[in-house]
Amino acid sequence: MSYYSGSFGSVAAGTLISILDVDLILNSCWSIYDSAAGTNCKVYKCQDTPNNCLFYLKVDDNYSGYSIIELWEGWDATGHVGTGASLTLYGTATAMRLTKTVGGWGLCVRDHNMIWCDYAGNKGNYIGQPKRKDTSKNIVLYWGGGNSPASNPLGTQQTSGGTAAVVCAFLFDESGSKNPAVPCGAVGANIGFCKTSLGEIELSETRVVNYTTFLIIGDLDGVCVMGAATYSGVSNGDTCTIAGVVWQLIVATNYCWVQQA
Repeated sequence: MSYYSGSFGSVAAGTLISILDVDLILNSCWSIYDSAAGTNCKVYKCQDTPNNCLFYLKVDDNYSGYSIIELWEGWDATGHVGTGASLTLYGTATAMRLTKTVGGWGLCVRDHNMIWCDYAGNKGNYIGQPKRKDTSKNIVLYWGGGNSPASNPLGTQQTSGGTAAVVCAFLFDESGSKNPAVPCGAVGANIGFCKTSLGEIELSETRVVNYTTFLIIGDLDGVCVMGAATYSGVSNGDTCTIAGVVWQLIVATNYCWVQQA
């Protein structure tokens, strides 16, 4: 995993893809596939053939303060259109948005996924494969902001797959279908705790469940979803190191920890 961070002085159109064009493609599994998909709009390809990973990420960054995200099975770089299965809306009206806020940001890049952290806006977003139970299948999901990402979408223990605030859905599930995703054990506004009586932090990667088949698909790679949690002695932006791995806390209405390295 590679971790990059910086600070936005402006959140004008094009400011997110300018980061992805540099940092995302440093990973050999990621590339710019269509640099002319639209004004301030690009398509990135994530491919690791030996490990059954392939999907296309469209980032329409022609907006101030946010970008619209689409996931595709294939992409025609000549016609600049997606092909095959797609995740462009949850339901019929809920688009997927990554927010950009003046101030700090972070980008976690792995071979099969990326996590966009809008630290200034207290929002996390996960795009790509989880740690799959069945690695023979190309399973891809989006867990992030919807049309109105008011709280931290990556910290939400979503139980329906999608709302105006957060979308948790598969482009492909274990059967190749597009279904809702939820964290294992989610029952509404679950309360998550992480601090022991010794003052230590205990974290584990969140298990992802297909909300249609009720099967555990795998784990969010480097993410611990906490839900509407109340903590003692930890605050937004705090970090901890567990077994040599650095985690950072993102807090809004909902909470999550994200691995940095």
